[in-house]
Amino acid sequence: MTLLTLAAIAAAVWWWRYRRPAAGAGASAEARARALLTPWVRIAERLGIRTQAAALARRSRQGAEGERRTAALLAPLAREGWHVYHDLAVPGRGRMNVDHLLISPAGHVVLPDSKKWSARQPVTIRAGRLLHGTADVTARLNGLRAEIAAVSEILGVPVTPLVVMHDAPLVGPRGRTATSLDLAGIRIVPAARLLAHLRTPPPLPAPRRPVADLAHAVTRRLPAYTRYHQRP
Repeated sequence: MTLLTLAAIAAAVWWWRYRRPAAGAGASAEARARALLTPWVRIAERLGIRTQAAALARRSRQGAEGERRTAALLAPLAREGWHVYHDLAVPGRGRMNVDHLLISPAGHVVLPDSKKWSARQPVTIRAGRLLHGTADVTARLNGLRAEIAAVSEILGVPVTPLVVMHDAPLVGPRGRTATSLDLAGIRIVPAARLLAHLRTPPPLPAPRRPVADLAHAVTRRLPAYTRYHQRP
């Protein structure tokens, strides 16, 4: 086997592992991490030099792990008649992506957003602000609000936001462990409580749009993020 052939095989393997657009939960976050970890950034890391790119890559990989864990939790719903989607693009909204999207058998649309935050600090709400430990992280919900508005406009129905919290514990009033937190219309639930929360029927009636019609609209108008943004 010639050196040229070996080089071609190595290039093909590299493309398959690192450049071939994947799809599914966490795919776009993982792709962002790979793009940030250029050869120079990897060399700097090995030399013990901290870089902003490496820090952002680690955060993206944590996000990807959280999305994959949420997807694993959501998997049983597909056998119960739910439509379950992961890592969707929102055409016309730049690089906006939707971690997960659900359509219940009754026609309710839910947009769960995965968060994987350090377990060393609790998540609380004080004076209308979301805190992780002592850090004010209220602004981290702004992206979810924008996604809700965009998806609701595209599908023509109300969309319910839901934050799925991995690792970091939720703490309510008087320091007690909370099964959920609510902040300005957004509910935050521990990952362990996700299915129990989703299986509880909401108090509002489902929108008057057939489930099959909603599912078709998602498939047609909200494509897989990585494949959409890899288009020539």
